[in-house]
Amino acid sequence: MRKRYDSLIGQVVAANVVLVTLTLLAAALVGGLNKQGGDETWQLLVLVLVIVLTFVVNLWMLQRRFRPLENLIERVELIDPSQPSTFEITGDPVEEINRLAHSFRRLLERMDEERLRSGKAVLRAQEEERRRVARDLHDEVNQALTAILLRLEALGHDLAEEQAAEVRELKRLATQAM
Repeated sequence: MRKRYDSLIGQVVAANVVLVTLTLLAAALVGGLNKQGGDETWQLLVLVLVIVLTFVVNLWMLQRRFRPLENLIERVELIDPSQPSTFEITGDPVEEINRLAHSFRRLLERMDEERLRSGKAVLRAQEEERRRVARDLHDEVNQALTAILLRLEALGHDLAEEQAAEVRELKRLATQAM
């Protein structure tokens, strides 16, 4: 959890308290504090009490107004990255929170679509690489078999009939393998 002075509520409350305090002090100076002994103490006490009451009421109101934003933040933090579609929009009565939730939902949908597109692109690239490797291997094997056939052809001319039959069988097997 964030520290209170780092939160948006803390910053707004601090700014409001400073503004109210300065306004009350300015009003007291312009109106002139009653310079008679006992009344001045009461006036200062009332001034401090008004400042404290302003702070408490301001904090309470801001916490109520910011609660939907805090709830949205908690829901966003609970999203499973592998299943972004689990983020549900609850239809918050605060328009800005509702807009923010819808915008976040659209962002999740775009990210999910991009992840699917990227996955398909990776699969296409892998399949194309597999085909290329298969073609290369096939070409290399065919070249080797062609070289063997040529060597067998050259050998077959100078051999006796029994050996020539064996060479013809080897040529047939090499041709079949291609």
